[in-house]
This record gives sequence, C-alpha cells and structure tokens, in this order.
Amino acid sequence: MKLWEYLKEKMAPYAERIAFAGSGTTYGKLLSFEKGKKGKGRLTMCGGKTKEERAMRILKCLARGETAVLWKKGQEDMFFEKVKRGGQVCGEAAFLTFDESDSLKENALTDEKILCQLEGISSYFDVKGLKSIAIAGEPTDPAVLTGEFLYALLNGLTIYFYEGPVLPQRLARFLKENGIEVFCGTPTLYLALKRCVSEKYFPVKAAVIGGERLTKNAALSIAESFSRTDFYGVYGPTEHGFQASVLLPEDFAERAGSIGKPVGRTKMRIQEGEIQIKSPVAAGERARGKEKLCRGWLHTGIAGHTDAEGYYYPDGEYPDGREEKIVRAGFNIFPAEIERVLRTFPGIEDCRVFGIDDELYGQRICVRIKGSVTLPELRRYAAEKLPPYLVPHEYRLNGRFEDDFEERPKRGGRE
Repeated sequence: MKLWEYLKEKMAPYAERIAFAGSGTTYGKLLSFEKGKKGKGRLTMCGGKTKEERAMRILKCLARGETAVLWKKGQEDMFFEKVKRGGQVCGEAAFLTFDESDSLKENALTDEKILCQLEGISSYFDVKGLKSIAIAGEPTDPAVLTGEFLYALLNGLTIYFYEGPVLPQRLARFLKENGIEVFCGTPTLYLALKRCVSEKYFPVKAAVIGGERLTKNAALSIAESFSRTDFYGVYGPTEHGFQASVLLPEDFAERAGSIGKPVGRTKMRIQEGEIQIKSPVAAGERARGKEKLCRGWLHTGIAGHTDAEGYYYPDGEYPDGREEKIVRAGFNIFPAEIERVLRTFPGIEDCRVFGIDDELYGQRICVRIKGSVTLPELRRYAAEKLPPYLVPHEYRLNGRFEDDFEERPKRGGRE
C-alpha cells in the first residue's frame, strides 16, 4: 500500500477535526491535497518559513505522488540547484534526505520503510483518548517526520508546532497554555524542564524520550519529577534511521538504563559484546558505506548486554574504534569537523576529538592535542573559528590518544 493511501484511510474519520492548530487547517483540508496535479515521483524541495508550512508541503508531495526532498537549514544552496536542474524522478521513494556527515550521501526513504516504522510505533505507543501533540523538532528530520508528525496524523491529533529556540521556561509555558498531552524530547530537555516546571503544571500524559543516551540516573530523576506522565524510552542509532527499540512506561523506572526490546519487525542481538540490529528500515547504503552493515546486521559500535528477560543495556562505545559522532543535547556532532579546524592552529601536530559522558547534556566535547601549543590561545582560536556548539569543553595536551579511552568499558563489558 502507498503511504498516502494509508494516511488517507486513517485520517478520514477525523475530517472535521483540526489538524494544524496554528492555521486551523482541518483533516478534511489535508485530504483534499490529492486533487492537485500529480508529480509522478518528481523531486520537490520541501521548504517554507515555518514548520507548519514545511509540514504542509510534505503532505502535498505525498498526495501528488512527488518525492519530497527533506533538507535542513544551511543545505539550501547545496541541493536546490541540483533538484532544480534535474527535476528528476526518484523511483519509488517517498522522501529523499541527506545524512549529516561530510559525505552527505542521498538516502531514499521508500513507502515500505515508512509504513514499516509506523507499524512498529503503533504496536506500543498508545495515544487513544489523547487529543494534542507539540512538535518542537523539524518535520523534515526523518525521526520527527515519522515518529511524531505522520504518527500524529494517523491518530487524529491536533498538532501544535513549536517555533523558535527551545528554551525550557518558554517551552514549559507553551505546553501548559495549549494543554499539550503528547510530547517528544531528549533526556537533556526533560531534565531542563523538571528544573523550571512542577508536575502540577506539566500537562503531558504520554512522553517519548530519545535522541541521546538516557542514563539510569537521568531516567530515575525524570520519572520521579513527572510521575503522572507515561514515558517511552526509544533508541535508534543514526545509521538505522528510525526507532529500533523501546522501553515501555511500566519498565521506565524499574529498568532505568535499559533501551528496552526491539520494535515491530526489528531484531537485535549481542554479537562479540556489540549491539547489532537487523530490520527492513535500516539505512543500508549509508551503513554499508561505513562498513557497518554485514549480512543484513547493522554494527552499531555500541558495547552492550541483555538481562535474563531479554532487555538490552548499552555499555558504551567500543574503546578500540574512532568515534564517528558525539551526541550532545540531542545534536549529532562530527569530530572531523572540529579536528579539521584545530589542525590549522600553529604548533599542533595532531589532534583527536571525542566525547565524554555528561549527566546533563549526554556528552561533552574533549580534544587530545599533540604538539607545542599554549592552551589559552588555542581556546580563543577555537572560539573564533568554530560555532559555539562545536567548541570543545576540555583540552588535554600530549600523552597517548589511547589513554582517553581507558575509562570506557572493554568490549562486551559492563559499566
């Protein structure tokens, strides 16, 4: 079944209900989008000034049979001309996105992959009786697109798009004033919310928490602060593209630190101490390019173990491999971007950027420097040449690169 046909079937009973709170657009209006000219797979950029406008454009692409190109701020110049020149057709893909690494490889998301993921989410995420959802992320982000936006449409929820910087107090007011019942965020965000809003004024009834590692202490702190909220802890590495496992509300506090069990048709296993994933939605080409996909199994690079009842627990990154990304406050940070800039500083022979666990933000950025440099001058240089979110928090001068990984668990070991 085509994704649009599936959405139509699910949205039809809610035709009179408000779909987009900002504009007052009804589900009936969304269903009318297919009356426009058919695009037959033509690549279409999904732009717009607001999240609601971009979400609207995505639905129009689906309704007209076009392939929606999901780009992020800063990618416009890189991809607009390419799409404009070709106007080419992209087979059976519903969406075309680009990963965040330097390669920026195209990654086609087919109707089958999206439907498979929606099926998996439907198997555990119960929003029956709930009416509203707030979306703070970008609808053009594959995880937000499927796990929040499209899933909300399937269940007839009224969507409130949160615009502007995600400031905890501002967001808390937004949730309260609009009576938001469903919300998805990172552990960092929920920890920030608990410091500025009491449970009495927190309206969220069903919360999804993911996007970065959820430590045991963070999970217990969040559960205690918002005891009336059902928390679903989700896990899915970047290379997988979507949710791979979930820790359900009844286990959220009791099994804090676990990433739960596989979702839908996803399979997981521990092989030589590493968490590996196999599913129909794995981003195969992207993973294969990094030599992470072997015989259908995605090698996550995360050491882990299971308990007697089949719940999975991450034990940390492998100590014998380079980190491809650092996840801080839900954002993917690629060490190569920072290293490339720091190596231009006089006196640096080599450097390695890596992440260290941080209870508040998930990870903090550290760099090991080899060479003869003055650290205060290097700090000023980094602050001038790098965006604020890429500036390292800690600098280590000389010594062995291997020393930075000794604090991590050995392959197959536990914390």
